[in-house]
Amino acid sequence: MQPYRHLHSKSLKRLSLIILVLLVVVSWFVSWPYLHEPMDQLMASLNTVNIPQRKKSLIFVTTHLSETHYTFFEKCWPSLLAKGDIYRQSDFLVLITLSEGTEPNWEFLNATFANTNYTAQVVKNPGYHQGAVLALTKGYLNNWFDDYEWVIRVNPDVLIRNDSFLFERMDDAKIQGVFADCFNRDCPTGNHCSSAKIHTDFFAIRPEAVSLQDVMEANKAKIHAELMATQAFSGIVNAGTDSWVPGAGPHNGNCRIRGEASPVIHTNVIRNVYPACLSWYD
Repeated sequence: MQPYRHLHSKSLKRLSLIILVLLVVVSWFVSWPYLHEPMDQLMASLNTVNIPQRKKSLIFVTTHLSETHYTFFEKCWPSLLAKGDIYRQSDFLVLITLSEGTEPNWEFLNATFANTNYTAQVVKNPGYHQGAVLALTKGYLNNWFDDYEWVIRVNPDVLIRNDSFLFERMDDAKIQGVFADCFNRDCPTGNHCSSAKIHTDFFAIRPEAVSLQDVMEANKAKIHAELMATQAFSGIVNAGTDSWVPGAGPHNGNCRIRGEASPVIHTNVIRNVYPACLSWYD
């Protein structure tokens, strides 16, 4: 038994020596700040890394800058931009489709959007339906929507006169698209509305819910704007993440959003909305 006790005693001494050395090393490390400053700096830098955040919404305005469109910009848009939360909180991308030999009135446009974050893109006008198709295609091909949670599509004469419905849907993680149906077909569930024909004068989508492939395949298959949009957004509808503008219609096959109770209205007659548009957000 004596050898065992002797071995145990030596082991304890060795262990005590190791612990003592470790304590000295730790004490020395703590007492010299410059040794752990790099680690402190690394942790501080990790805590201050700025992760890019996507912006809430982009209002995507498509226009051929007709006299009518200029009139709506002049009469109604200043009030909407100043008072409407959806207008005040969004960025703007204006896609201008022009005939050859014409130029935008940049002074007018810059004045209209002076207090907003806005950019403009100019392309050749391919025609009525093709222009609406081009807008969506260009947006995805050029990654215009990548920085945004929502893209809201309008024309200058498509006016959002009450934005509360839009905020409610944009804040709902289960909703990826807000649409209107050209035929107002019955859809009792309020989603999975696969028989609808989707308007292109107004819609709102989470761009991540629609792929470039979806858009390009729809563009290739459909020349009519509403049929193209219906196909491109079918993934949203089939997933049941679609929502529909309350109170819109009846449209009876006319793909211009309207209705006495509709919070969004499309009209090319300025007297239908002016001067009423000046007080919508009062």
